[in-house]
Amino acid sequence: MADEIKTYELRKNPKKRIRIDGGEYSVQLGNPTFVLLAAEWQEQLQAIATGPDDVAGLRKLASDGKRLVASVVGAEGAEKLMGGDNALNLIRLIDLVGILAEVISSPESMEAVREVAASVATLDE
Repeated sequence: MADEIKTYELRKNPKKRIRIDGGEYSVQLGNPTFVLLAAEWQEQLQAIATGPDDVAGLRKLASDGKRLVASVVGAEGAEKLMGGDNALNLIRLIDLVGILAEVISSPESMEAVREVAASVATLDE
């Protein structure tokens, strides 16, 4: 039939369970985008640290950082870690981004990428 739709499902990223301040979070492995975006975020942080006081800039930085955290632990996890009184806690956020970057750039995470890349290399066989 001409109007039949073929359905595909993408693979799910492997996850690693970690514990931060007693709470457990599931971090997606194999997505180095977080590490690249975290480096950009850190550059913005350094610009604010060396520039004049900028409350609006700090709020934006905190908001962007929370979105960055949510991209790997989910919105609920980010809210638990950076919500409420911690919404503008940049010290906490700096630590979180560092922890998550370490997990995502770990050998285990890179191995997950290599395994998928190897499976793609065999698709034409």
